[in-house]
Amino acid sequence: MALTDLYDRASSLLERRFLKNAFLPVAVFPVILSWPILIQSGRLDRLAAWWESLSTAGRIVLGLAYFVVTWFFAAIVASQWRNIIRLFEGYPIERTPLGQRSADWHRRRRTEATQWQHYLEYPDEDEVLPTRLGNILRTAERYPFARYNADTIVIWPRLYHLLPESVQRDVEDRRATLEFLLVTCLFWAAFGVADFIILSVTGAAPWVACLCLLVGAVGATLAYESSLSAAMEYGERIKAGFELHRGQLLAALGLKTPGSLEEEKRMWRAFDKFVRQARPADMEQYRRTSAPPTGGA
Repeated sequence: MALTDLYDRASSLLERRFLKNAFLPVAVFPVILSWPILIQSGRLDRLAAWWESLSTAGRIVLGLAYFVVTWFFAAIVASQWRNIIRLFEGYPIERTPLGQRSADWHRRRRTEATQWQHYLEYPDEDEVLPTRLGNILRTAERYPFARYNADTIVIWPRLYHLLPESVQRDVEDRRATLEFLLVTCLFWAAFGVADFIILSVTGAAPWVACLCLLVGAVGATLAYESSLSAAMEYGERIKAGFELHRGQLLAALGLKTPGSLEEEKRMWRAFDKFVRQARPADMEQYRRTSAPPTGGA
């Protein structure tokens, strides 16, 4: 594939991901947030009348200003996708009393889980995180190490470039879906809390404030529950990508085809030491003595 084709595909993917996961939620959020407040205060009609009084040029200027501001804040949200995922994984509270109690609860559930649930949702006992989402993603991240002694942090950035285009696209689509659901969950939670506080402070009817809080809680819960399935699907793509294409990575690294599973584990351990500790001696015994066949291993 030509470099221009790769650039065009990457650009279109990033553009779709940005528009869906950042720009759209940021653009819609102020409208949803302000709607109950305007209705309750009786200012919605005045706002509509003010908008009708504007000239066409004024509406265009305001529309462009809203677009620019929305794009700016959407760019901030897009830059924080990884931190948003880590937030829902439970890393910020991992070492707090709340996080430890939550992790202990998941450890107790882990002892009652089926073998299939262990495969999908639970890492080793000493690696359990405070949230279900965190455990699902950590299980996928630890899969290559648990099966082959291959560290995902070291292996995945190198393996990704060898994956077929369709597999790369599938992985990115699954991750984009996960990001969208988590951003949606965060915004629904913000809507519920912010409207509850604003309506309570401004003297609105208590049932209206509580209704907004309830709607926000339900929306956030539904989005989070949906993100769990999306995380499992994303994790499965990572596991399958490594399982099916790790031989290509070994060939691209100039290493021989392992003769057994135990030898492959030793090879990945040696490569990890080579990357992390600059110890090439451990890899010498696994170097390929002849050129690999066309098409990789």
